[in-house]
Amino acid sequence: MAGRLLHRQLLERLQADANTYFEVDAVDVAIGTDQPADLLHYVCARVTSGASLKALSLELSTSIGRPISYERLMRFLYDRYAVESVDSAIDAARVRASHVLADESLEIADAATPETAQVARVKVNQRNWLAERYNRKQYGQDKGSTVNVQLNVSTLHLEALQRIEASTVLQADSTKALSDGTPAQIAAPDQSVM
Repeated sequence: MAGRLLHRQLLERLQADANTYFEVDAVDVAIGTDQPADLLHYVCARVTSGASLKALSLELSTSIGRPISYERLMRFLYDRYAVESVDSAIDAARVRASHVLADESLEIADAATPETAQVARVKVNQRNWLAERYNRKQYGQDKGSTVNVQLNVSTLHLEALQRIEASTVLQADSTKALSDGTPAQIAAPDQSVM
């Protein structure tokens, strides 16, 4: 029973916030001349603007007067929409949010004074780190091409043993020839092994 009440309060608060955010008139919704704002679009718009889902959960907790955890907010969204839709929509919002975070980093760095430089550096680094995680393609450190190298250790080991055997045979032949007193013919090692 308490879960349903919390669910209803969360729905009403999110709907009111979404309608306000998207400037949807509640009277027009009530009389049927307008549609209520979509809750997932609202959550994604807040994420795109740089707000975290945790911060949104805390705002909802404050306005409802009951604790709303990040997990509760996500469960609410998963109940209303397909899990894949929620996850992909939030991921896309985070990619868009990476640009906001990069802009905020620049603003913080520009506004820093010598007295606030350390605090500004921490804030800038955190926003840059988030931007890299949200949008690796544009803000990630790894922009070079990746090289995949595959080694077959067994083959390398076998080739090394064949070279050792070939050099041992060559050394034995030259030692035998020198001990016989005949001129030694030194042959080049087999090149097919290398």
